[in-house]
Amino acid sequence: PAAPLAPPADPPFPAAPALTVGGGTGFAARFADIDLQTNSTITVPSGDVIIGDKANDSGVIDIAWGSINFGSPSAKLSIGKSGFGQVYAGFGGLSSAHITGSTIFVGELTGSEGVLGISGSDATVQAQALAIGGGASTWGGSGALHITSGGAVTVSGGDDPFRVWLTGSLEVTDGSITSTNGRATIDGPYTITNGTINAPDIWFGEDGSASGLLNGPVFIIQESVMTLNGDLSAGSTAVNTGFSNQGTVLVQQHTLTLFDKNEAALNTCVIGPGGKVIAENGVLIGTGKTLSGAGTVDADVLNSGAILSG
Repeated sequence: PAAPLAPPADPPFPAAPALTVGGGTGFAARFADIDLQTNSTITVPSGDVIIGDKANDSGVIDIAWGSINFGSPSAKLSIGKSGFGQVYAGFGGLSSAHITGSTIFVGELTGSEGVLGISGSDATVQAQALAIGGGASTWGGSGALHITSGGAVTVSGGDDPFRVWLTGSLEVTDGSITSTNGRATIDGPYTITNGTINAPDIWFGEDGSASGLLNGPVFIIQESVMTLNGDLSAGSTAVNTGFSNQGTVLVQQHTLTLFDKNEAALNTCVIGPGGKVIAENGVLIGTGKTLSGAGTVDADVLNSGAILSG
């Protein structure tokens, strides 16, 4: 007779995190706070780190002078998985704070809240990928990224390694974001003040304000508004779509310098008194688009839309 079939194996349990700050077994809410000072280091050879595990949990890590180092780029640092999580790396000029080698989710799952701050010229995050207000493939909870006072974020993964979901928000003040191999996608509200974003493509899908440098092809989607809060240089002369605005750009009294291999697709733009648009290879005003205001355009204009002065 045929041998009886073996019962199916139980599915494997997910691996336990290497470290949980604010969370753990049981149903009671848990709160935890870790301060790294005087060259303190957390080393995670393998596994994930969860900060704010369940809905009522809360976890905080403050790095004043120290680092968190992951041994695997596939390891996950979840800042606010289902609860509240907060990580601050650096507190201005007197700090040396670093996070290296992981994939980071801030406000990962629906209902969570996460905050990641990087502040100071010796405060850095080097990650495979970074998602604000969600995880790898979808939006989640409320997430906020603050980069100030010379802080720097570098992501090295492909595809969409840096993403601000619609439930996330971005503040960059005198700081930088570099995505070496993939697009930087900003679908949540943003405030970039004298900041720098370097990426093969930079997409904006929500209203926000910007000044500084957007170093790479820039795409502003339809119905979104970018307002300059200072002088801004944006685009790339390496490609035919170095700058493409399908929404609205409000230059106000500032200077917008555009880079494109051909005419930069400026399209709908309002230039305030004293404001200026500069584009060495000219600008394009497409059909149905309007260039208006009382400022100056220092560029050849290829117009298929409307130009209104005053």
